[in-house]
Amino acid sequence: MRLKVMFAYLLVSLAFTSCKKVTSGTNSAESNEIPHVEDGVLDVRGIDVSHFQGVIPWDTLATRLQFAFCKATEGETYVDPSFQANWGHIKTAGLYRGAYHFYRSDDDPEAQANFFIQTVGALGSNDLPLVLDVEAEGLAQPPSDTTLQRDIFLFLEVLEANTGKRPIIYTSTNFANRYLTNVKFGKYPLWIASYQEDKPNVPEAWKNTSWDFWQKTDHYTVADEAFDFDVFKGNPAALKVFVEND
Repeated sequence: MRLKVMFAYLLVSLAFTSCKKVTSGTNSAESNEIPHVEDGVLDVRGIDVSHFQGVIPWDTLATRLQFAFCKATEGETYVDPSFQANWGHIKTAGLYRGAYHFYRSDDDPEAQANFFIQTVGALGSNDLPLVLDVEAEGLAQPPSDTTLQRDIFLFLEVLEANTGKRPIIYTSTNFANRYLTNVKFGKYPLWIASYQEDKPNVPEAWKNTSWDFWQKTDHYTVADEAFDFDVFKGNPAALKVFVEND
């Protein structure tokens, strides 16, 4: 996603000692370990990717991860050049897979949602709910809170009506506390970008529901490519239930 892509190409190898993605900044220290996760439950690991990562070693990653997200679309017309390849490779690797859409506030929300749905196609039994990636770089100009929240709710409603799964919202705490203040956002699964912290800093709208995925760092490196590293809040059985029942 945009707020992480700029950190690509930093080196950190794949040894398993921990799991951590990050906070509101970036982890500058290089290491031979995956950043540590104190809670032993948080051992369900994943990455998120786009065309910026180039050719991805899915065979290697499949032995160390349980899920992966890949960028599908942006705005009303842009398809990530690597989406179809990544989407297929994630399935072949046997991972749970998810697709995300980078939201543009200056584009029509319903048109964006339909474009996203059409690009991804029907979801399979091992597919995560579709993801709305909403962050500051997607704002053409500072919108009114009322307009932005109204449009995002419309986008989410179109996704849910067409897929039968409640969409996941990817965002940062600062952005959510500025723009996603309606408590009704809390009914949607949260994928929170929260770096350099021992636990995610959950936005106010999700205080009663917490988070489901945590993007902990952008320093997870395989074959000289840096990935955003994520964990799921639960064990493998819980992730299976999440995918099947959400």
